[in-house]
Amino acid sequence: MLTMTLKNIILAIILIAVGYILTAGSTSAQTAPQFMVNWKANDYVAPDYLGKILPTRNTKVDVGFELIDNNRPLNLSNYQIRWYVNDKLRTSGSGKKGFSFNINAITHSPQIIKIIVVNYRETDLEKTFVIPVVNPEVHLQSLGDYKFGVRPFFFNVININNINFRWTVNNSVIDKLGDQPNVLDLGIQNYNIGDIINLEVSVNNPFNKLETAATSINLNIK
Repeated sequence: MLTMTLKNIILAIILIAVGYILTAGSTSAQTAPQFMVNWKANDYVAPDYLGKILPTRNTKVDVGFELIDNNRPLNLSNYQIRWYVNDKLRTSGSGKKGFSFNINAITHSPQIIKIIVVNYRETDLEKTFVIPVVNPEVHLQSLGDYKFGVRPFFFNVININNINFRWTVNNSVIDKLGDQPNVLDLGIQNYNIGDIINLEVSVNNPFNKLETAATSINLNIK
């Protein structure tokens, strides 16, 4: 009797183990591959900026993806891949895992990107994600001794030399900016204790009038 009971227990354990293996295998087989998407905006930010670079109007954006299955990127060279931007087909091709496009020169709306991998395991795989579009920004930075610098972000230019800077002090434009137009030395010796100074800087892309940003501060000379 004890022998039969032990045999039954062993048989039950074996059946449970086999069932677990079959269930795990079935679950693994049914798990859909995962999209790993990436995108890069090709516009200018201050060199010490560590965040995600966001596109503005007319910015070139590179987008791409990998399809991951069982922790491995899949070879999609034989699969038709379609890319849509705001529901419009922009490009397609076998194994086309990336492409580049320019944000509309006027729009300020987020860009909705959709990827379709056609007929993978007899079904179309889809992934949709959103790329935000922002306005350019500028931040004033104190460099000490009433010397100020401006840090531009999200301008559609290659480097800071392609941006125009316009400084005003109490509504008077500063004409001579020197070799670093993004830096202004107020020359505190020109002011008296108690003077209030309004400092403003505006920045624009000379190749796109819509790309502009400005900021200002009030200073109390002490």
